[in-house]
Amino acid sequence: MESNIIISIISIIAILVSPLVAVQVTRFLDEKKAEKTRQMEIFRVLMGQRGLLPRTDEYIVALNQIDPVFHKVPTVRKAYAELYKATSPNSPELSDSGKYLIILLQEIAKHLNFDNLRDLDIDKYYSPQSRADGQHLLGTYYAEFLRVLGNSEHLGEKRKK
Repeated sequence: MESNIIISIISIIAILVSPLVAVQVTRFLDEKKAEKTRQMEIFRVLMGQRGLLPRTDEYIVALNQIDPVFHKVPTVRKAYAELYKATSPNSPELSDSGKYLIILLQEIAKHLNFDNLRDLDIDKYYSPQSRADGQHLLGTYYAEFLRVLGNSEHLGEKRKK
């Protein structure tokens, strides 16, 4: 009789506790999925724009999110720190900063289990000549616009030289 009471108490406790455990497990799995989604989005942006110059705001935002989003992945954070250091204005490695981006993308790819993605795959990208020509033309246009604007009259007053 006493064992029946113990079994009944255990059953009641299990009935009361199991929904709480299920909710906690679901929340944990949802948080892991959301974290993986944020990491994939950063990887998607960086891979998609790796050959574009000038860099877009989306690309810069993705880089700025690496530390908080990959806070549990020391290899990615270390690769990002090296890229950050190499791209600072006075860095002697500024001209080689592209290799640090490849290393960062490799580390993110490893973490996301893209095991068959090699550095050669990461280093190649599509960038049509027409885009480069358009960027050059736009740069020339802005330079000429600023030159003309700098030598123009300002609100009816001649610019002092």
